Amino acid sequence: MPDVPTMAEAGVKNGESALWVAMWGPAGMPADIVRKINADTRKALADPGVKSKLANLGNDTMDMSPEQFSKLVRSEMEDYSRVLKAAGIRPQ
Repeated sequence: MPDVPTMAEAGVKNGESALWVAMWGPAGMPADIVRKINADTRKALADPGVKSKLANLGNDTMDMSPEQFSKLVRSEMEDYSRVLKAAGIRPQ
């Protein structure tokens, strides 16, 4: 999309954005299940074969606890709220 300006070209300062993929569960999921899924996922992502395959596809893995992920999500929501506000975009 060569005619679409970057965020910086559109006048949004510090508008970095990264694409990430995560696993989500239903609200109220028991903490022991969350910890088990998180531990199993972290173990799989630490496997050299999985890590290599993902790296070859241009992906970096992020080893996070549920609490760290929650903090990331809150931070991303704050950042995107700031970007949307700076761009004058309002909910419809």
